[in-house]
Amino acid sequence: MIFHTIDFTVTADAVIPDTPQFAGHSGDDHAVLLRFAVPFEDCRYRLEIVDGCGEYDTTALLDVVDGTVSCEVPSAWTAAGVATVRLVAVADAEDGTGTVRFHFPPAYLAFNDCEDGAPLLEHLRPAWQEALDEAQLFLKAVEQKLQNGDLKGEKGDKGDTGDVSVIDELELIIDGGSADGEIEFLTADHVVEQGTDGIWTYRKWESGLAECWGVLNSTVTSTQSWGSTHYYGKLEGVSFPASFFVGVPAVLVSVSDESGNFFVTNKNTTAKEVGELFAVTVVAVENETAIRLSLEAKGRWK
Repeated sequence: MIFHTIDFTVTADAVIPDTPQFAGHSGDDHAVLLRFAVPFEDCRYRLEIVDGCGEYDTTALLDVVDGTVSCEVPSAWTAAGVATVRLVAVADAEDGTGTVRFHFPPAYLAFNDCEDGAPLLEHLRPAWQEALDEAQLFLKAVEQKLQNGDLKGEKGDKGDTGDVSVIDELELIIDGGSADGEIEFLTADHVVEQGTDGIWTYRKWESGLAECWGVLNSTVTSTQSWGSTHYYGKLEGVSFPASFFVGVPAVLVSVSDESGNFFVTNKNTTAKEVGELFAVTVVAVENETAIRLSLEAKGRWK
């Protein structure tokens, strides 16, 4: 008997929802159904999972039914913590030489400990949570100083003791004093803007740090000679989000492919785009090969 169904929608470069979904408690067995709406109905699929203890498992091939594939969650997957589940598409190669596999972005499942049910998502708290915690501790300390009479401003009119009595938008104003008596409240660095633009997910930080990352799925043939021992295929550069960096950022590019033969280099990166990308192998590959480029850039927006 299925008690709960969790639905995911999968595209080539995204899975929705992309946050951990509550999937029960450790020891639950076949009580939860995972259902994935898939982009290609002419493939077969399987699921790979790494559970909350880091253990790996995979399913047999799953057939597509009404645009979805489904799988019940066995107890072996329910270790307390956050599990990573990845949908894998499997199809026969068009030239009959074997199979083609494609790994979609991961989905996440959260399992609570069966004994106390305490949620184990502490490490997935929002980026602003730490700053909020510090603010609350700061305010508690100020409240204690107020009670002890440690905070005083210049005395104003008769009967005005100068006690700190107003906390407005995390600023402490000294009653009866002047603006010079303001106590500035400082917080940890925090995100001031975030979103998506094309292949990129990006964040801007109050300190001026800017970072973005994304995945580029493409194909390449590596028939052009690179010296006497290597061959390469060239890909066009990728534009960053508009007006994102004020200088040339640090860029990291990695590549994955079915055979694992490629490595990747790039050149001429600017503040506007990742430079030309070169997928390099030690052997010439005339057939188009599907590759997945993971890109990350860090720099400054102000």
